[in-house]
Amino acid sequence: GLPVDRPAYEFMNAPLISIGEEETLSRAVILMQEKDVEYLCVRDNNGRIYGILRKTDLVNLQHNTGAVLIAAVESALSVTELKIIYQRLPLYVNALSESGARTSIITNVITATSDAITAKLEQFIIRDLGSPPVPYVFVALGSEGRCEQTLLTDQDNAIIYQDIGEDRKDEVGAYFANYGRKMCSLLNEIGFRYCTGNIMANNPRWSQPLLEWRRYFAAWITQPEPKHLLESAIFFDFRPVCGETSLVVELGNHVQRLLVDNPPFLVHLAREGMSYKTPLGLFGKIQTESDEEHSGGLNIKSPLRVIVNLVRLYAMKHQLMETNSIRRIQRLHEKSIFNSSFYKNILYAYDYMMVLQLKTQARAFNLGKDITNYIDLSNLSTIELNTLKNVISQLGTFQNKAKYDFGVSE
Repeated sequence: GLPVDRPAYEFMNAPLISIGEEETLSRAVILMQEKDVEYLCVRDNNGRIYGILRKTDLVNLQHNTGAVLIAAVESALSVTELKIIYQRLPLYVNALSESGARTSIITNVITATSDAITAKLEQFIIRDLGSPPVPYVFVALGSEGRCEQTLLTDQDNAIIYQDIGEDRKDEVGAYFANYGRKMCSLLNEIGFRYCTGNIMANNPRWSQPLLEWRRYFAAWITQPEPKHLLESAIFFDFRPVCGETSLVVELGNHVQRLLVDNPPFLVHLAREGMSYKTPLGLFGKIQTESDEEHSGGLNIKSPLRVIVNLVRLYAMKHQLMETNSIRRIQRLHEKSIFNSSFYKNILYAYDYMMVLQLKTQARAFNLGKDITNYIDLSNLSTIELNTLKNVISQLGTFQNKAKYDFGVSE
């Protein structure tokens, strides 16, 4: 609505901020942040402007990244192609992280890519082994089961198959033993590291019929010894990746009934969640690792685990079938289990630490360094460090609430 006879210089931005066509999108994000602009002009190799990159384009990319990777996975014809696609994932995570994407967006991309790769491997394996002798489901456990994988997540998986008669036990067991070995080996080849605790489908103990899985959970819940508590925690975050999902639903319903009938289990589990000591010293200073390798660093996975464990505890008590921590927190708020204040605080604490972990891992990848769960506090800004201190200081409040709600005595 402005007069067309007014000179252009009154409205134009100057100097014009531009970026070369060969630069990465992550660099474009950084440049926009540094210059506080909403768009960049794109120059070709001769310096001529031939396009504009807007911040909204990058926001749209956040939602489409998963689709790009999954489409590539679905068209892959070999394990080698899948490996190449997986090696691109940190680049996408880095771009999303630098553009300010939240935890749910980044972990959704990682999870969707991981699931698509696993489903593709299932096709390769069935092509080699033949059709499964009975219905089965390949399940993700732990952080995979919660859809909370980072760039440093090892394999945690298992196989559940339909109950069978004694006469078919050896035949069916042999098929899924081969399946588990092939699947875990191929995942490792692609880049999903083997689980150091051997909680994988290539371990015969974790490739069993539904009846045996019922027995496992019954033993963990009805005999809550410290060994069982530590062993079982990872298994309560299970979800189907490929196969017959009804087997997971059936097992989930069985677990819920066991929890209702055995309330002492949750008390014991809550007591275990009280063992973490907040790493804050005098005057609120964060206590870092003492070993030389990680001196000055904080293993962010430890305080994160406090929230994950407590939220899982409430979800189990209130019969929630969700496995994702953010979704569990939201559902607990919807059911008025968490009041608005507690909900906002615990959600913010979890999201902040997850974003910090993902950013640190993406930055390490970008610099060609080893990806770890350690946060170098010297790399944080004053605001980031103070926010982290505040978030960690609230963990004791979260633990005290659980201690009261679950009747945990000293």
